[in-house]
Amino acid sequence: MKYRPFLLAAFFTLFISVSQAATYYVATDGNDTNSGTTLTTPFKTIAKAVGLSTLVAGDQIIVRGGTYLTTATITLSKVGTVSAPISLITYNGERALINFTGIAAGKRGLSLTGSYWYIKGLDICKATDNGIYITGANNTVEFCSFFENGDSGMQLSGAILTGTPIPPTTAMPTVLPAKWMSAPIITSSAVAPGSMWMTVGTDISEVPTM
Repeated sequence: MKYRPFLLAAFFTLFISVSQAATYYVATDGNDTNSGTTLTTPFKTIAKAVGLSTLVAGDQIIVRGGTYLTTATITLSKVGTVSAPISLITYNGERALINFTGIAAGKRGLSLTGSYWYIKGLDICKATDNGIYITGANNTVEFCSFFENGDSGMQLSGAILTGTPIPPTTAMPTVLPAKWMSAPIITSSAVAPGSMWMTVGTDISEVPTM
């Protein structure tokens, strides 16, 4: 009997956390003065949605298909959790093209500094540096494409110590199985100061032993 109040409180804490997760919409015919909370009142820009002060772990941003002309780097700085990532995905399998034509020289398209993001269905082109630059940890990028950017389409760089450091004498694999190279899921994890371990594949359990 003495444990019931604690269990009840824990249940309500979990319920409130889940129930408060929000969904925001973005569409080419939207308006950044809209609420963004329904399909009929979407934001116009992805930058507006990812920069919301109210965006928290578990929230999702759903982007309608079409072309989004953008001339400034879009920064994803919010932080999700392992059980409640922040999602930036397209609507029902539609494709959203983020075209950075006109952005200043040496500018990246997306800068992902936050952690626990799930990104799916975006095509990113015409950035004058990387298409997406990732410094956060535990992010997943799925079914996205990067082309005609000024530098590598996707670059992972920098990390804080959030896992088991790689021994300096351990050789990193130089060749990945072919199925990983063509697989649709890329997951980044910080493993040691100044380094980033990236796995490509549909089954993260298949990462080779180092």
